[in-house]
Amino acid sequence: MADENGGAKNSPATPAKASSEGTTKKPAGSGVKRRRAATPKKAAAQPTVKSAASAKASARPAEAKAQQPTKADESSGATFAKQVEQVLASAASAVAGGAESFAEISDVAKAKAAAKAETRLAHIAYLLYALTAVTGVTFIAGLMLAFLRRRKAAVATTALQSHYNWLIWTFWYGVVGFAVSAVLVFIYVGWALLAVTAIWMVWRIVKGWLTLYDGEAIASPKAAL
Repeated sequence: MADENGGAKNSPATPAKASSEGTTKKPAGSGVKRRRAATPKKAAAQPTVKSAASAKASARPAEAKAQQPTKADESSGATFAKQVEQVLASAASAVAGGAESFAEISDVAKAKAAAKAETRLAHIAYLLYALTAVTGVTFIAGLMLAFLRRRKAAVATTALQSHYNWLIWTFWYGVVGFAVSAVLVFIYVGWALLAVTAIWMVWRIVKGWLTLYDGEAIASPKAAL
């Protein structure tokens, strides 16, 4: 509006500025208040962090205590170790007992094998005596076998020794009988004595061989019958 003097009348701008300033200042103040209000929240959050750290610090000793072996664990471990030692000791004793029993079994098996071998040799000696009727000289091999085996340790305490002695005495009796028969041949009595001596030797060979087959000993090896 124009005043009476023709000049332009100033409009009331000051209040508008004031109002605008007021409006602009108010948000600034409110922002400060908001920052101030937010500050306590951060301050309030700090004790939470401290409490979490203190909780972790308190949890570490608990974990360390949990990791440390207790007396009960140590006692249970010692008991288990003793049980393991007992099991190992029993296993070692069982193995040692098994080894001893195996050694005994092997010794018995060796003794049986040696006895069978000696018995086989005695059968061979009887066979050599029996073949004398065909070959005429195999009794010498049988006699040597009897002399060599009768004094062995494996034979001295068994029935085989009596069989070897029986064969040896059979030879000596046979030699005497054949010698006498050869002398008496010229008077015709020797032929009969020769036949009797041959039958007698066959009888002794068969008797001794059957006794050996039965696993028995000769009662009196020096007896003539």
